[in-house]
Amino acid sequence: MQTATVVLEAKDSIEYIHMDDSSAMLPGGALSLSSSEARGLFCQYIVLGILYGILPGLVYPLFDLYLGLTGYEVIAYSLLVSFSWLLRILFGILSDSVAIKGYRRKPWMLLGWAICILSFGYLMAADFHEPFCKTLGNECNYTILSHLNASEKDRISNLATINNGHLIIIASAFSTIAYAMVSSASDAMMVHYSQREPMGLRGRFAAIIYAVRAFTGILGHIYVCVFVNSKSLGGDFTFDIKPNIGFALLFLLSMIAFACTVKYIVEPCIERVKFMTWLSQFYHLMHKQVLWQVCAFRFLFSLFSSFHSQAMLPVFEQWGRVTPLDASIMDSCSLLSIALAFWYISRVGINWNWRWLIGLATTSSIALEITITLITIWDIQRTPSVMLIVPFADQLAFSIRLLVAIFCAIEIAELGNEGTVFGLVTNINNWSTPFGVLLNSYIDKTLNVSETMWLKDFPTAQHDTSVSILISFCIQLLALVWLGLLPPQKLEMQFMKNEGSYARGAARLLLLISILCLSFSIVTTAFTITPDASCFRLANGHC
Repeated sequence: MQTATVVLEAKDSIEYIHMDDSSAMLPGGALSLSSSEARGLFCQYIVLGILYGILPGLVYPLFDLYLGLTGYEVIAYSLLVSFSWLLRILFGILSDSVAIKGYRRKPWMLLGWAICILSFGYLMAADFHEPFCKTLGNECNYTILSHLNASEKDRISNLATINNGHLIIIASAFSTIAYAMVSSASDAMMVHYSQREPMGLRGRFAAIIYAVRAFTGILGHIYVCVFVNSKSLGGDFTFDIKPNIGFALLFLLSMIAFACTVKYIVEPCIERVKFMTWLSQFYHLMHKQVLWQVCAFRFLFSLFSSFHSQAMLPVFEQWGRVTPLDASIMDSCSLLSIALAFWYISRVGINWNWRWLIGLATTSSIALEITITLITIWDIQRTPSVMLIVPFADQLAFSIRLLVAIFCAIEIAELGNEGTVFGLVTNINNWSTPFGVLLNSYIDKTLNVSETMWLKDFPTAQHDTSVSILISFCIQLLALVWLGLLPPQKLEMQFMKNEGSYARGAARLLLLISILCLSFSIVTTAFTITPDASCFRLANGHC
């Protein structure tokens, strides 16, 4: 009863708290969006958004079609692009605990952009030769090439193109790791500035920053849609743009970001803190209920929401007749909607109930996805414009959950561990995803679901596909059960942070799960890119 009384008394004074600058977590006042510090961070997120829009989109057109790399090499690159984001907590730890000449953020930003400049500089100057396939279609397929002699191979393919493929993959992988490093340091600085906002406005700067990143990601998608969609890359446009031109653009953007970091990023010099001292302080924070309970929510919610039927991709590509260009256009529309949603929340929704926000976004998304998927499977309406609403709704719901996680990280973080807390809270959901994929693969195996079911467009195949997809959606709905672990807003979050329980066992469990899940992600990634192990069910295969 005493706890309830304290919360009620706090809620009675919430209007006063919203107007009082003393409710800020750190002194200094809310950051002006026109200040030098804000311009420096905006520059980071603008370039990061463009990179995030371009680099993952190059997997199929550049590495698969243009360079003609093997399937395992293409998978290796795509996994390295996504895997770098799993390491953000490690970059956050480095940014928090390793100060270079007294600075924790700016040196890591400069290092990340310097690596990007070197990587993109190499790719800008690299000789990509002509496209691997001299002919259109699948005449260059490796199964066919393996049965041809040298002269026939030379007639239909440019074998010199593939020679530089491994170096290009390595340079691209370094660039993805580098911009993940920049993102971690930028996020830590963004958390610091957000904590200077009063409670009623706290999170506004973060929502605007991520709205900007989503909006600039559209520019990256547009580049991929238009300039990496020629006939030689399996697209529809007649003009060709050399890959070097795109990497020259990224090289220029990295140079601009490096210069903006030098000129605009402002960071006070601090005294060096011993790593063991920092680690002890962070471990103390892990004992607090607010951190391990929010992490438990993120992990469990993601575990359930990551259930996606294996039949979903064939439904998209074959029954829904979705082309890569259609998907790219819809991705751009999704990013625009995400940017507008984040901007709107920054204006009027900063104090909305987080549980209701996630609950409405998730249920609306699932209801829409179930309806559209079923009418596509049963051939009531099979058009790309209808089918593409499914990933559109899914991405919007995922982004709402990400924004709430950002708000939580801002409330939880303490001075000196902003990057680590942000990386842990926002990325722990990625660690649970492989478990969801693994469990779902067993369900699909029981139902005899496979990627070739679409070849038999008969009621039996449609029924089995529908059952598999409905089961996955029902499990996703069960994720809503875990909303009870999420504090509804900032006031309750701060109360839990200051008055919540202090559990040593929960801290050890969180640490153990973090290590095991990160190790599991590394192992599954290694299995996926290893030919002899890629068929294991652990790697979502069929052995």
